Amino acid sequence: MQSVTIYGGTKLLRLKRFKELLGDIGDIRVENKFSIGLSDSEKVVSIEKIRDAIKFLNIKPKDLETKVVLIEDGEKMTPEAQNALLKTLEEPPSYALIVILAKSKRFLLETIISRCVLLYSGNIDVESVDDETFQDEVKRLLDGGIGYRIDWVSKNKGKFKDKEFAGKLMIALEVAIRSRLLSLGDKDLILDLDNLFLLKDRVLNRNCSVSLGVESFLINGFF
Repeated sequence: MQSVTIYGGTKLLRLKRFKELLGDIGDIRVENKFSIGLSDSEKVVSIEKIRDAIKFLNIKPKDLETKVVLIEDGEKMTPEAQNALLKTLEEPPSYALIVILAKSKRFLLETIISRCVLLYSGNIDVESVDDETFQDEVKRLLDGGIGYRIDWVSKNKGKFKDKEFAGKLMIALEVAIRSRLLSLGDKDLILDLDNLFLLKDRVLNRNCSVSLGVESFLINGFF
């Protein structure tokens, strides 16, 4: 499968995004899940815990079913623990999904970040994109060519001034692109996600023009 880092937002939001990620994959047996957390007495994620996770992944599952390793407090990994994880992140077994949750990318080594698909966990509730009509509209944006997107932008330009609508659109695009990334393995989609995360940060957390930002991304920023 792949290596993923979910960062930003609260731990609850990061865990929610992780569960959503698993939902894209399907049912996973309990014995194929390995979670690394911290007890009240522990302050760091040690290299020993990472080695245990790697041993777990190296045991092939029945029928090569998906095996998942979740590192809940990635920002607490020691440098030694992060370095021990590098080779597995770069070349995970074909059946493996490794997910790191972290408060911020700045707590992780650059070599960790470069080996992962990055998913930003913002403050907008992902449930806001559950409307089927809206999801269908986003799918058409993904499948349509540049002409279709320009026409769509022209018709919906007024809505982009509404931050709630813009946030809903960006979350829906992220969910759809991530789903395609998991199913198709197209690494070009990683750049699309990076561009989308930058836009979300500018639109939702800074004084950036919502209308211009969304319009530019839809026409120039991906595909």
